[in-house]
Parts: sequence; structure tokens; C-alpha cells
Amino acid sequence: MILLRLRQILLSSGFFLFCAIAASGADAVIPIPRVLDELMTFHPSWMTRSVTSHDPTGGNGDGNGDGIAHEGEYRALFHDKGEGRILRLWMTVDLKDIERDYRELWVIVDGVTVYRGKPVDFFEGRGPWKAPLVLGREASSGAYTSYVPFAYTREAKILFLGNPHYFQVTYRQGAGASQGPTAEETARFLSEKWWESAPETAQAGVVAKNKPLLLAKGPGTVAQLSVRCDPQSLGDLKVRIGKQDAVPLAFFFGLASATPDKGEVWAWVQDAIHSINPGDRLLVTRLPVPLQSGEELTLTTVEGDPVIVKYGIAVSPVVKPYVRLLTQYRQQDGPGKRTTMPFFAAEGALQVVSFAEEIIGGKPDSRLYLEGDEMIRIDGMEYPYQFGTGTEDYYNGGWYFSGTHSNPLTGMPRFFVNQPWDGWKRAFYDISMYRHHVLDPVVGRAGMRLGH
Repeated sequence: MILLRLRQILLSSGFFLFCAIAASGADAVIPIPRVLDELMTFHPSWMTRSVTSHDPTGGNGDGNGDGIAHEGEYRALFHDKGEGRILRLWMTVDLKDIERDYRELWVIVDGVTVYRGKPVDFFEGRGPWKAPLVLGREASSGAYTSYVPFAYTREAKILFLGNPHYFQVTYRQGAGASQGPTAEETARFLSEKWWESAPETAQAGVVAKNKPLLLAKGPGTVAQLSVRCDPQSLGDLKVRIGKQDAVPLAFFFGLASATPDKGEVWAWVQDAIHSINPGDRLLVTRLPVPLQSGEELTLTTVEGDPVIVKYGIAVSPVVKPYVRLLTQYRQQDGPGKRTTMPFFAAEGALQVVSFAEEIIGGKPDSRLYLEGDEMIRIDGMEYPYQFGTGTEDYYNGGWYFSGTHSNPLTGMPRFFVNQPWDGWKRAFYDISMYRHHVLDPVVGRAGMRLGH
């Protein structure tokens, strides 16, 4: 029996009443990048879904090729008609099979060939697009990932010559679905060193039991937040948005477990949303946090000694009505059998923004829990609109990852081996992962359920 301790936090932008712009204690005013600004605009006509190589029988035979249509000698990984936008392409294969099976990738948008050539060349940046729009096997930790936006108004296809093995194509459909940042704008967003202009931690405060520290008060939109504290204290801190339940501050920054009780230090993370600098004991995020009139953004702690923190906040003049950032945190044990495990559930109109997960335990020398396929259901639908091929695939990795890493939208900041002796034969693993959906938000009009 597999018993897992799972801790997750999922951030989503829900759509409720939100008013003007201002924030108490703010020490800077900055604009919100277009990519993040669009997360605070609800698109009820959009349907975000995936076509993947999951086993249609419900087993673990992902990548066996069942159910993939053929066009002559090519396999049609994706084919859609109408207006839409391909948001993400992920693939992986055993290294020994690349030369034989990865023969040609062919992308056709509105009848025009935009790429036709070697699949590895496409992902490794030897085609029209470079990193970080495309990520090779090392950058994507055992897989290949593309965030090149392919917008179409009539029809789009992705054809493959050979055997694709494992793949996922995430796209959206509906009126206006083709709209969004260009490839150049997306590449700029993913590659900019935004943390270099983050607000200085010029303000100081004390967080104590039953005495939260007020960071900002609405109406206003927090555009960036910097927090500096002792690493040993990070595990005691939580962040609260409005009247929602407080969630661990470390999870809010995508770091998951943060207390170095096993001789560890914070992971070094620099991506499109978060920046973690362990040397400076500094955590920075540019995830927008809208606050309604009177709502507060606070730091809390429920136990332990008072914690001294330094912080800085930047606000944006952008006004987005009817928007709130929802946070949800769960700590739960695995069911011990093959079944879907719920990670997130919410009602109303919302879209997924970011997801952080930590897995602890399992069987000795086994990471088979990473074989679980993600399933995302929206609007009360019984069948998942996104049905994946494995947990590490959802986080853009492959083959249980090739080590800790951080790229612009996904990463594994923590991989700790407990009892590593005897060649890991008795080892248990602590794994932390995150994925930002800022380029491929999943839209739900009447609720959403996510599980593995």
C-alpha cells in the first residue's frame, strides 16, 4: 500500500467584486505585465483542454499510441477547426528511441506550415524559436516543452512522423481564443529578470500568535511582494488574503517545505512568477493579488516565537473589477489504492493560475506515485477536459525528472532522499514541484475539480 503525505496549494483567479486601486504601506508603483494582467480578465467563451497520449483504458499504458489518428504516414497529435490557440506542447521519449522514432514534427496553422523538421531541433532552439519559448531535455528535466503560441482562426494541425510515445497538447477554443501575447511578447515575459527591480524590503514588522502583520489593505492590487526572514522561521509563517484560510507562505512562493530540518537550505528559484534567493533569505513574487475595499493581505503564525520579517510591496494602477485571488491548501494522505485523489475543488467562475505540490513517503525506493495522471474537470462535467499522462509530465518533466531545476513556468525545487544508503534500496523521497498556468489558464464557468 502506498501512503503519501501530500501538501498542495492552488492559486486561481476567481471573479467577484473588486473596486479601485490603492494599498497601505506600499513603497512603489509599477505596471502589471500584459501576460499577468490578462489573468484578471474572465473569458467565459474559452474552453481550455488537452489532447494527450494517456491510456484510454484507464491503465498505465500511456504512450502506447492507442487512439491517435493517422494522416497517411503521419500521426495526427492534434487537429482542431474553428478559432483557437495552441498554448503548450510537451513530449518525451527514452533516449535510445529518439533517432528511430522522432523523425519529423509538422505544425500547420490556417493552411500554412510554420514548422517542419526534426522534433529535437524544434525544442532545442535550432528552429525559428529559442529558449525559453522552447525547452530542451535538460532544461525541461527529462522532456521537451514548448510555449510557442500558435494562434489560428480556421484550423490547426500537429503531425508527427514516427512514434511520438508520450505527448500533451494544451489548447483553447472559442470566440476570441486566438488572442493573446505574441511569441515575442511571451518570450520577453519568460526571460526578463523582473526580480532585479523588485521592491526593497525596507519595512519591518513582527508576526506573533494572534497578532497578524498587515502588509496591504484594499482597495488595491499588490503587483509585487518581497519578504525577508530567517530560514528557520519560514515554516511557521502563513499568508492570508481577505477572510480566506491562511496558507503556508512557503507554498505561496512555490517553495513548498521550507524549514531546513535535514541540513537543507532553501532552493534557488528564479522563474516568471517567483524568485527565491537563499543567500539573501529573500522571497519575491509578482503574482497579482487584488484586494477589495477593506480586504487585507496579512502574515500570520499560529505557534512558536514571534517572527521578525522585512518586506516591501509594489502596487499597480490597473483596475480590474470582479477579481479576487483564491488560495486553497490541503494536507492529506494517499488513499492507498488506485483511484483519483482530489487536490482542488471550487465553485463559481474561476481560472487556474498556479499549483504547488509536495509529496512525502511512498514505498521504499519507489516513485511510482508519479505515475498518477492529472484530471481536470470543469463546469460539473464528468469527463476530464484535461487528462494527462503522469504527475511529472504535468510539471513538464519526464522519467521522474533529472534533478532539481527551475525554468520559467515549472520546476522541482526540492528532491530529498531519506535513507540513501544501499544504493537507495530503502530510500523514501521528499519531492516538491510547481507549475504556473499563466500562459495556459484553465477556465471554469461553474466550478472546477483537479486531481491525480
